[in-house]
Amino acid sequence: RRSLQFADLFTIPLKNEGPTPCFPMIMIMDNGKTNAMGRLEYNSVIRHRNPMVCTMAHSAFYLFFRWNIGREPVPRFRRRPQWYNLHLLKGESAEKPLSYDTQLYWINRVFAQVGLNSVKKTHIGRSEGARWAELNGVSENQIRRAGHWNNDALTNCYLTHLPRKFIRAMAGFEPSTRGNYYLPRAQIQPPESLTHALWPWVDEWLDWFESYGDASRQNEKESDSETEKVNEDDRQDMAAQGFLRLLVQL
Repeated sequence: RRSLQFADLFTIPLKNEGPTPCFPMIMIMDNGKTNAMGRLEYNSVIRHRNPMVCTMAHSAFYLFFRWNIGREPVPRFRRRPQWYNLHLLKGESAEKPLSYDTQLYWINRVFAQVGLNSVKKTHIGRSEGARWAELNGVSENQIRRAGHWNNDALTNCYLTHLPRKFIRAMAGFEPSTRGNYYLPRAQIQPPESLTHALWPWVDEWLDWFESYGDASRQNEKESDSETEKVNEDDRQDMAAQGFLRLLVQL
């Protein structure tokens, strides 16, 4: 989590989950104790039944605070070096990740406030998450896939690492029942003018990517700070488009 960068986050629609559209927040991982070979692996969460414990809601409000309250400069996607090193959980700046010492310090403070004693600190979510899933009826195989504890070729080479029963359970839904993903709060659709006003630059950058190849827009006026040449790979950056589409959902 501490090394997670914006370029590691994206979303795709999960079909047939229920009446509420399901767009998970997916993270790419290529390091960790269960991944010594640097494979591309994935983990995912969906909007939780309870908004108070929803990882996606927490992420949305955190980014809103950074960009709208703290006035941190928003990402610029014109060239990859401008945004590829920006972290979700930032340290002294967005280019530096949250340090282990800072993470441990705040976990200790939280534990002390609620009277929780645990040998595990920064790793507690991993162990308790597996136990929570088991108590809510998730199979051992699904838990192994979610925690990347499987070493077989099928899991490592061919499956998506998105164990949907596990994902449902961790969002507060019955894991084995497909089609029961329903969030009453998602039925309230804010006006498009409001969502556009929140982060207007998201729509502008998506339009910039989608306009690639449109000859009538190739000569669009650029700011003086962005006159450097943009190569074809930058204009087709899938990581940028995936992250921007996630921001649309947030």
